[in-house]
Amino acid sequence: APGGAGGTGTSLDIGVVSMLGADEVAHAAAVALAVAAFNARNGSVVPAFASLSGCDVELVLASPFVDTNDDESLAIEARVAGSNAGWHAMLGPSRSSAAVATASLGPLLPLVQVSWRTTA
Repeated sequence: APGGAGGTGTSLDIGVVSMLGADEVAHAAAVALAVAAFNARNGSVVPAFASLSGCDVELVLASPFVDTNDDESLAIEARVAGSNAGWHAMLGPSRSSAAVATASLGPLLPLVQVSWRTTA
């Protein structure tokens, strides 16, 4: 692996914050598979991953995924905890109201936030 324990690369810690209903569990599984493919530079699903052999970045999923039930307060608590834990990025929350609330913390707790199902 490019980074991680004993590695010389760069590890980027990613937290997943969402309501863990059936759809979201499927998304979380897809995230885990995508991270594994990226770290292995396996281009079978995302062909561009195969061209990253010179990239020293390893993605590390924070564990466990945080079930916020898409509650704004719980999502904010998760972002604060993730920032304190050293996350570089946060996937979620999956609902607009919680995503807007957590995104408003950007100037105070800078980390990349990708909320894949939001419309706001």
